[in-house]
Amino acid sequence: MEYVWKRLTEEHADRKAVLINLGGGMICDLGGFAAATYKRGIDFIHVPTTVLSMAECRSGWQARC
Repeated sequence: MEYVWKRLTEEHADRKAVLINLGGGMICDLGGFAAATYKRGIDFIHVPTTVLSMAECRSGWQARC
């Protein structure tokens, strides 16, 4: 988590930035939390790459997939 926030800060991400989460369920969870808490929330896009994370997004188990 600290690494994600550090990289966003180093890249001068502002409130108009978009974080793209490419990976399975844990990556989408971590990226979603990082995006929601960085500068009081930035937009993010989940790109699920495992069958389970695709199913979670399809059924709405994860936030804003």
